[in-house]
Amino acid sequence: MAVAPGGKQIGVNQIAWRGGKAVMTFPLPGEKKARAVNEPLGALGTANCSYLWTCLYEHSNFDGRRLTWSD
Repeated sequence: MAVAPGGKQIGVNQIAWRGGKAVMTFPLPGEKKARAVNEPLGALGTANCSYLWTCLYEHSNFDGRRLTWSD
């Protein structure tokens, strides 16, 4: 959060900006794919982006950190 100030931690592995309109999710320990704690585990190599949100992933095959935003 030092690099992008103004964020608020909203979960053990999530930070939100702009009142929740931009969210960075980090992979949980032992996982390659970012997901919220209450988000179901999806199939490997498939996107887990909510409807009407735009998502960017750190690595190919939707692995690594996930940045989502909606406006």
